[in-house]
Amino acid sequence: MTDPIHQRAILPELHLPDELAHSIGSIEKAEYLGHGSTNCHWRLTTSKGYFIWRQFGPTPPGANRYHERQVLRQLQHLSWVPKLIFDCPDGVLFEAIESLSTTPDQLSIPQRKEMLEAIICLWQQTIPLETMDYPELISHYATLAPAFSHTQVKWLIQQAEQWDSHDFCLIHQDIHAGNLVFSKDSFLLIDWEYVVLGNPWIDAIALDRMLNLSASEKSLLACHLPDLNMTSPWQTMHQWLETLDQLWYAAHQGQAVLK
Repeated sequence: MTDPIHQRAILPELHLPDELAHSIGSIEKAEYLGHGSTNCHWRLTTSKGYFIWRQFGPTPPGANRYHERQVLRQLQHLSWVPKLIFDCPDGVLFEAIESLSTTPDQLSIPQRKEMLEAIICLWQQTIPLETMDYPELISHYATLAPAFSHTQVKWLIQQAEQWDSHDFCLIHQDIHAGNLVFSKDSFLLIDWEYVVLGNPWIDAIALDRMLNLSASEKSLLACHLPDLNMTSPWQTMHQWLETLDQLWYAAHQGQAVLK
């Protein structure tokens, strides 16, 4: 649900809470890394080490910064979750890692399996969050994007109404190459503002779009996915998520116009 991080011609202003000084010490250098749909990212070189400051902008449609901070705090035991140093309503501070310019298509088979197993592990985490009401979410997006096809909105809602919310679990809901940071030994899954108790098929389809999953990789995930009672669930859910993404982009643009 976020645009890839890219550079701006004019740098945004860096805002750091006063409480951060205790966590990071004195700042020696602040390097602007870029931004997503609304958040700005900075690499801070300080007397206590290197950090990434994710400065929150306006909350995009469907995101929940409170949930993001809550979940990040409770997933710190997982190696592929960014190490959280500080969080507040203005942003989150992480420990910086030495990242590589690796892309998902360059991953080895063991690395791909590690990523799939990490997402399966995520689905198995028990963190009390509100269960996502997808028909309500879609309707909200549609109000922000009144020009979007009503037929497609209706189809999105009809599909979602067939899902059993008892099958929902903790999902990231925004997996794409821009939300992965690779290091020498592992990877980090970043930007958790859409985390929710939702349909794990959404994460599975996002992984397939990014990695072009093999039959055996799909089978690995399928063992942990709910039965959607349809002939071609992968194909149908690809279409559903692609349509939802188009609606989200339209809603995001509509929200920006309203503001």
